[in-house]
Amino acid sequence: MNAMDDLKWLIMALLALFLVWIFVGSKGGVGELFVNPPAPVGPGGTYGGSITQGTGQDSSFSTSSTIGGGQDLRDLKKTLQNIKNLAGSPYKDKITISSSSGARQTSPDKERIEIKVNRNVEGGINITGWRLESDISGVGDSIGKGSYLPYSGQVNSKVEIFLQATDKAIITTGRSPIGSSFRLNKCSGYFEQFQDFKPSIPRTCPKPIDDLPNVGVGAEADKCISFVERLSRCELYLESVPLDIGGTCHQYVTADVNYNYCVEVHKNDPDFYKREWRIYLERNDELWRKKREIIKLLDQQGRVVDAISY
Repeated sequence: MNAMDDLKWLIMALLALFLVWIFVGSKGGVGELFVNPPAPVGPGGTYGGSITQGTGQDSSFSTSSTIGGGQDLRDLKKTLQNIKNLAGSPYKDKITISSSSGARQTSPDKERIEIKVNRNVEGGINITGWRLESDISGVGDSIGKGSYLPYSGQVNSKVEIFLQATDKAIITTGRSPIGSSFRLNKCSGYFEQFQDFKPSIPRTCPKPIDDLPNVGVGAEADKCISFVERLSRCELYLESVPLDIGGTCHQYVTADVNYNYCVEVHKNDPDFYKREWRIYLERNDELWRKKREIIKLLDQQGRVVDAISY
């Protein structure tokens, strides 16, 4: 082979190397993903990956423990502070996530987040359409409408949920035992007799004796009053009612000692409504991680109102 032939082969080799650089090297990587043999021969999946020039790191592997949006799980406090610093909602500092202890619960009916309104807030804040979302996993759900004054044994109409100064809302992942989100009132304790609320609803209903109509005087009236005085708050009486307490008393105990009657009698009391909502996201599965979690509260425009980590 003469010198001219050698030169031709050298030029062709250099040209081939140049083309390889054009199609591989100049794109920033010098490797490709390879596919493992499928089971049972191999584990399947891919290996290898593009190595970014100048870093010497495989882009399919990171030394940081990250998940979801890429947050570093080793420093949640720093990430949380960055989120709060960048919070752009006009409701920032007006409504805060006051507790996340219930987020670690192991079922959607117990898993919950609590929010609270600052005492200096004026007017009502509509939180319907707001969203709770994990900054780690990206999962979350929105707050729907609720029943301002629910009645027992019927389908209740729903309205947008407004919170006022010092109000709080317990937002549970699961489904409402009464079929809707609702505001607590002085009669709500009746719901606890047959339903299991987490946390439980305080049984602070008016005493049955306080709503007993005039039963007159005499031995029969005395027996009626003595019987009703022993009735528990927030409970229907489910046992046999004595016959010697009189017809009016019998009617009251069997038909009127209940939630709906309590509402009709007391709904115009100045202290009837409590400063607490029970809100349900109506999900069948849990939302929040048991640990290393950041939960954000977002307004209707998706702007951060507050966030909390654990």
